[in-house]
Amino acid sequence: MKYCELLEIQKKKQDKVEEDSNLIEEVFSEELAVRYSGRNYGTVFPQPKDLRIEVFQCSRYARKIANLEGLFLNTGNAWDLPNKNKSEDYNYSNLKKDVLVLFYNPGSIFNKKGRIGTHVAYCLGKDSKGEFYFLQQLKINAKILSETQMKKRGFIGKKIIFPKKF
Repeated sequence: MKYCELLEIQKKKQDKVEEDSNLIEEVFSEELAVRYSGRNYGTVFPQPKDLRIEVFQCSRYARKIANLEGLFLNTGNAWDLPNKNKSEDYNYSNLKKDVLVLFYNPGSIFNKKGRIGTHVAYCLGKDSKGEFYFLQQLKINAKILSETQMKKRGFIGKKIIFPKKF
């Protein structure tokens, strides 16, 4: 199967997931977005195209956001990051702002034997109700989703990846 065919299959799967989840997505206020990030992004976070990141490069996008926050990670695909950086198994009690999370994405074309996850997101922190939010690249756009929204899309947290400070 050619790469372009795989991309088309992935797009169809993600379109269905996105269509279903659009009904439940919350809209962030500027106040919340500013509170979750150390930078004053307001409601507009850098989009992948602004950072010269192409489709299916969630790992690169999450690392770039971490860099903007003064954090460093060794490079790699989503499934490589836990082995190239300090990481531990996903545990809600150890989740915190400014870490990356490796998720298993059931619809990913990159799921292969031996890969526990294929999607990485940057943790923005939690709201007053204790719900964590993640900034990530989905398709070609950056999106903020809560942990509940991630679960409804089928994403399962597998590893917490700890960046270093510059």
